[in-house]
Amino acid sequence: MTTGTLTPEKAKRLAIWVCQHPANLASLVKIPLPDGPVPFDLWPSQREALHEALNEKYLIILKARQLGVTWVLGALLGLWECMAYPTGETLVLSKTEDDAKHVIERANFLYDSLPPLLQAIFPRSIERVDRIGIQHGPMVSSLISLSSAGGAGRSRTFRRVIADERAHWENSDERMASIKPTIGDVGKLVELSTAKGYNSFRDTYLGAVDPGEDTARGNGYRRLFFGALARPDRDEEWVERERRNLGMYGPQELPLTASEAFLASGNCVFEEDSLHQLLEGHCTPPVERVDLRVPDPMGALRGQEIVARPNGNWEVWSRPREGRRYVVAADPCGGGAGRDFAYAFVADADSWDQVAAFHGRPEPVEFARQLFMASVWYNDALLAPEVNNHGQAVVAALNEWRYPNLYRRRRTDQRVAAMTEMYGWETTVKSRAAMLGDLKDAIRHLDLGIRDAKVIGECLTFVEDGRGREEAEEGNHDDRVLATAIATHVLAHAPDLKAKPETRPRQEYIPRVSSKTGY
Repeated sequence: MTTGTLTPEKAKRLAIWVCQHPANLASLVKIPLPDGPVPFDLWPSQREALHEALNEKYLIILKARQLGVTWVLGALLGLWECMAYPTGETLVLSKTEDDAKHVIERANFLYDSLPPLLQAIFPRSIERVDRIGIQHGPMVSSLISLSSAGGAGRSRTFRRVIADERAHWENSDERMASIKPTIGDVGKLVELSTAKGYNSFRDTYLGAVDPGEDTARGNGYRRLFFGALARPDRDEEWVERERRNLGMYGPQELPLTASEAFLASGNCVFEEDSLHQLLEGHCTPPVERVDLRVPDPMGALRGQEIVARPNGNWEVWSRPREGRRYVVAADPCGGGAGRDFAYAFVADADSWDQVAAFHGRPEPVEFARQLFMASVWYNDALLAPEVNNHGQAVVAALNEWRYPNLYRRRRTDQRVAAMTEMYGWETTVKSRAAMLGDLKDAIRHLDLGIRDAKVIGECLTFVEDGRGREEAEEGNHDDRVLATAIATHVLAHAPDLKAKPETRPRQEYIPRVSSKTGY
């Protein structure tokens, strides 16, 4: 809509039109550039970000640097919501106080570029460094911008929370846990960030689904990726030059694909090209999530109920098929408030495809119960829980309940010079090297059909520490890696299973990279 000569009557019609969509507001305002203010012409990527933000309760955006997404989802969308809604608050959480102030400065710049008659219809009643407010009669609708380092906002309710540069926050897990409930049942959350290695932002992104897919298949989030070429004024030559200048951080700061945005440390013990091939070509959100329950706590575990629900404990890519054999491998944890997680990897023993997974912090006996029910469900699968530490309680419970297909290992009893059979997988220096070696080979040759993208994420931060020890990089976890390694070793070496997977059709992997830049 063109403004022309703006009369009071035309200004009222224009105000109604502006409130219909934030892109309408963008057409009336200007943004500052070094040569002076220019009209806010939205790029296609910015329009897509607006569209998804308006329609999704949970949205996560992985982006390259300097794409103007904070301008659009922080300043523009925040200001528009203040104008379109007579009451309520939109919160932007930024990495630092300076970043938070810039959001309000940008919102004020947009407001100041509005035609005066529109400003009169939407009077600015609050103008502070941390907020802007628009008056609607006796009520005020506000945009608030704060540093993520503070604790402010956790007791409030917001119509929208925008977590800007979320991957770069300090104590981001704790901060998000405190702020996420503030959107309540009707509010919305947008997490957006450039990448910063492998952290919880990455985990959320990998667990989300692409546009057009059912969010119930993932973690409830819709995801968007805006690479370095999402800006119309960039070309491949520019990206190649800038990435060279940034050195090893070039792919992270100016990625062309989502997978290369999550920069590994450089000493990953697994073949990274193969990991990226699995991530791009094989990993998918689970088909469903289910809970396995016992109808009668005093009854048999074989009588489990399979209850599908959005936040079920088990992620399922394929339900058990008649006549197929399965392996369940597990890395237990201590449960409760401990730092470690438990993970179970369920694989088809003939195709070596992952079919299900469990991740959480259950107490050992509860984890044993879940493993028992899942293994029964998957045709009395060969069950191989690690027996070290808390695993002793898991294996003891499984023995007590007489699970019939528990993995057995042979151990030499020096006292009687004989071999004895022991239940469960024991991780020793020797067996750890063997299982990790099998996993390396399976990844290198793309033999193991890993479906869980978060397994790939942990593999990319599983490194050699300089002293010969292979383990999770500081600040990361390895429960998924270790359970997957146990599964791979059992698949490859259990006497009654195939040493290699059956031949299955594979699509040719074509990396989504530039032929010019080589990235």
